[in-house]
Amino acid sequence: MAQKNTLSKKRTLVSDDNVLLPKVYINREVDDKLRRLAFFRKQSRSELVQDILRQATAKVNLHTSIRKLLRLDKRRPW
Repeated sequence: MAQKNTLSKKRTLVSDDNVLLPKVYINREVDDKLRRLAFFRKQSRSELVQDILRQATAKVNLHTSIRKLLRLDKRRPW
């Protein structure tokens, strides 16, 4: 069950299909880009975040991994 707090500046990223994910807070701009990227890749948002978390190392935070992934996927106009 996805829950979002749209009143605050941050949004909680929760899995849409009951996949266990760590609780991650991201800003709305990044969240909107993630939604679009997941749509174009025909993945759920939680699958996309799991892919990002698999690629992330302890030294690289989640936002850096998301930005790197978005730079690699420049085929899609935002």
